[in-house]
Amino acid sequence: MSRLNQALGDLNRNGYTFSSLNQLSGGINSATFQAKSADAVKFALKLYPLPSKNDPRNRCQAENNFLSYLKSCQVHNTPSLLESNMTAGWSLMSWIEGRKPKKVQASDLQEITDFISLINKDPKKMTRCGLEPASEACESLTELITSIAQRIKRYRSSRRSSEVSREAILWINKTIEPQFRSISQRLLETRAQCSHWRDLHACRIASPSDVGIHNTLRTQQGLHFLDFEYAGIDDLSKLAADWILQPEYRLDQTQEEIFTELLRNSMKQRIGTSWHTRFNDIKPLIHIKWCLIMLNQLQKNNLSQRQLEKAMDYFEAT
Repeated sequence: MSRLNQALGDLNRNGYTFSSLNQLSGGINSATFQAKSADAVKFALKLYPLPSKNDPRNRCQAENNFLSYLKSCQVHNTPSLLESNMTAGWSLMSWIEGRKPKKVQASDLQEITDFISLINKDPKKMTRCGLEPASEACESLTELITSIAQRIKRYRSSRRSSEVSREAILWINKTIEPQFRSISQRLLETRAQCSHWRDLHACRIASPSDVGIHNTLRTQQGLHFLDFEYAGIDDLSKLAADWILQPEYRLDQTQEEIFTELLRNSMKQRIGTSWHTRFNDIKPLIHIKWCLIMLNQLQKNNLSQRQLEKAMDYFEAT
C-alpha cells in the first residue's frame, strides 16, 4: 500500500472522505495535495519525507509541534492542524484560500515582523523553551561555521561524473571556499568572544526557519504563513538573514533596512538588540550557505548547468 493510500485509509476511518484529490507539489514520498470533500470543503494533505540517515529530522513531528505552539499563541494566519500520523508521516490541515506572492511588498515587511513578534511574546517564554532547535539553528558562531564547512566537505566527496559537477566543485574550491575561510577566520579572531555572542542563548526565539515570501499566501486578510517542517528555536540574527538573503525573493537594500529596523523596534524589549550585531557578523556566512544550498543536487550527481549558473549569479550579486 502506498503512503498516500495509507493516509487516505486512516482519514476515512476518522470520518474524512474526499471526492477529489489534486497534487500541488512533490513526488511519491513527499507531496502536498488539495483534498475536497463531497460538500466542497477543501483541506491540505501533506506527506512528509520520512526520517533517514542523511536527514534524521522528523519533519511531520516538527511541523505538528510548531503548529501546536502557534495555536497556543493564538495565531490565526497559519493553517490549523486537523489530523496527523507522525509515524507514517502525514498531516491534514485546514485549507487557506489565497495566492502565492510574486514579490515582497512594503506592507509585507510589517506583517512578517508582526508574525515574528506575535509568536515570541513574553507570556509564552516557558512554552517556547519546550520547542526543539530549528533545523541548522545558529547555536554559536563556531557551530555555524562548522556546518558550512561540513557542507563543503560533503560536496567535495560527491561524484563528479558530469562536466557540470566538475565545474561546480572547481568553483567551490577556487571561489567559495577561499572566501568562506577568510570570513570565518576574521570572525573567529575578532568577534567570537564579543559580548553580543555571549548572550546568544538568552535571546533565542521561536523561528519558522524555512522562510521566504514563497512560504506565504496573500489573502484578503493579509499574509498567511505556511510550512513549518524545519521550525523551532533559533536566533533572530539567522531568521533575519534568511528572510533577507533567500535567493528567489531576496530583499533589496532599502527593504533590508526597513525590515531590520522593524524587527529592532518590535523585539527590543524582549531580547535587546545584540541580535542585529550578530546579524551583521553572519550575513556573509549565510550568503555563502545559500550558494551551497543552491547546489544541493550536486550530492545526487544531478546538478544542472542552469542551477550552477543561478548559484554563481546569486554569489556575484552581493
